[in-house]
Amino acid sequence: PSNGKLYIHNNGQKENMTVTVFNNLGQTVYNGTFSQMSTAVVDLTKEAAGVYSVQVKSDKEITTKSVVISNR
Repeated sequence: PSNGKLYIHNNGQKENMTVTVFNNLGQTVYNGTFSQMSTAVVDLTKEAAGVYSVQVKSDKEITTKSVVISNR
């Protein structure tokens, strides 16, 4: 579980990342682009507790993971 702050590491790759977070209804609650960062910080502390899907797109691949937010 997370308190709402997500830290996404790109393992030293020198490429741009687009991070999109969806709630359990499929609605986009966050969308951001990070340029050549080693770690991207996504702040979901204002979102309700629950399960979210985090999609990370780079120049080479798309990865989707689930995360549980427990703000309380």
